[in-house]
Amino acid sequence: MEVQKYSEEIQNLIQQCSLDISSLSPNTTKTINKLLKKADALNDNSLKSLAYYNETLYYYFKADIATYRPLIKKAINCALLADDQVMLSRIYNFIAVDSHNSGCFDIAYNYYSLAYNYAEKNNDEGSQAIIESNLGRIYAELKDYKLARKYIRSAIKKYKKESHAVNHLQTATTLKANDGIISLMLNDIASAEKALATVEKLIASTDKETAEKLSLSHSLLATRLALKKNDKSLIQKELKTLFKLLENEQLVQEYID
Repeated sequence: MEVQKYSEEIQNLIQQCSLDISSLSPNTTKTINKLLKKADALNDNSLKSLAYYNETLYYYFKADIATYRPLIKKAINCALLADDQVMLSRIYNFIAVDSHNSGCFDIAYNYYSLAYNYAEKNNDEGSQAIIESNLGRIYAELKDYKLARKYIRSAIKKYKKESHAVNHLQTATTLKANDGIISLMLNDIASAEKALATVEKLIASTDKETAEKLSLSHSLLATRLALKKNDKSLIQKELKTLFKLLENEQLVQEYID
């Protein structure tokens, strides 16, 4: 999938799909249908795969299993017809995340590995970073924190090069916060403090609206750090902030490109 080869109109539709999905805009399906019509007109299976994949993500984030699982089948069929290895990497990563969230760690690991192999063949470091962050999540849940941190830090290093990506700042902030939390599990308070400082720097670099979206990652790390230090006054302050944020927020730990 080489987005740059398409017309400006199609590139704009692809960009708009990502923006609509990130906000779960009611206009998402309209934008995707426009992209599908363009793909049909061009008889372009890669573009069809991307459109179905975007539609899958939309219904996935809406927790509509009955709708998104048939759509991912359409996405993978089109990607296979086009032999589009970039899309196959993204799709297999999605299937891995879906399996992971269902508690099927072995299936998830196999699909993450398959997705990573495709990304590596195409020198797609952005996708590699996303997949590594998900592998880090698996190992964190298995309590292998050293290996989890290794994957997370590798993902951070690769993702620094993806400053053009949609929602780059949000993903970069979450990755760094996760690095800090895993460091706390390894009793590495110094690294956790360094991670918190980086998260605060990232948040300070953006506008107020975006900063509010990033505040949950900051609060989770800050609260865990306060608990680790057993600083009672700081614990009370951070928990108050965290509970307020959680009233209207949903935690999403997986990364889907």
